[in-house]
Amino acid sequence: MNNSKVMAHLGLLAAAMALTACGGDSNNSSSNTETPDISLDTPVVEAPQTEQPQNEDVTEEARFGAFTVGVLPDTQGGSDETGQAHVAMHPMDEVLKHQLAAGVDLVIPVGDLTDKGSAVEWEEWTSVARPYKEQGMEFLPVMGNHELNYSYTTGWINAMREFTPEDAVHMPGYEWVNYYVIRENVLIIGLAYYNLPLAIKWIENVVEENREKSITLLSPVTMA
Repeated sequence: MNNSKVMAHLGLLAAAMALTACGGDSNNSSSNTETPDISLDTPVVEAPQTEQPQNEDVTEEARFGAFTVGVLPDTQGGSDETGQAHVAMHPMDEVLKHQLAAGVDLVIPVGDLTDKGSAVEWEEWTSVARPYKEQGMEFLPVMGNHELNYSYTTGWINAMREFTPEDAVHMPGYEWVNYYVIRENVLIIGLAYYNLPLAIKWIENVVEENREKSITLLSPVTMA
């Protein structure tokens, strides 16, 4: 308590004592046995609140939560007797079933989802992946060399648009081909096959804007 508050309390106490001494009737003061109430409404001074020091040892997992990533490798299934290429639907389904049971949050198909980028193959691939997406599994598809020419790229975009995360940030001019997402504290950049040279400046800008994030670069030929 500071000096001004102490002096104020002493003054109040002195005033209360003076009122006690002269407040009674002088004729019967000797018979007055009641004790006057001299209690004071002393203000309570609360201790200043101090910030609790943050625990510097808090792990990244505790701060951001666990996030599990699965990889779906090439899913080409070869061609039939007519030359029609197909997706390896049964192995693909088994891999996704295992990843769903393991609690995988994000599955990354790492290119070459098809052999020839045909409409039949895209229909097969999406028919296997869609039920898992509907159960909450997220996909981040990366284009391989089997999806690179114009015709295949058009098929890729048409088929993969629904599997590309809605919050993906796309490289200008290469939408649905090169893009990134942020999950927890991780920046994940997906690049098409051999797109690193033409995307390098875009990548540098993205990394600079997200310097506090951990960085993962995904490409069929560059996994970092």
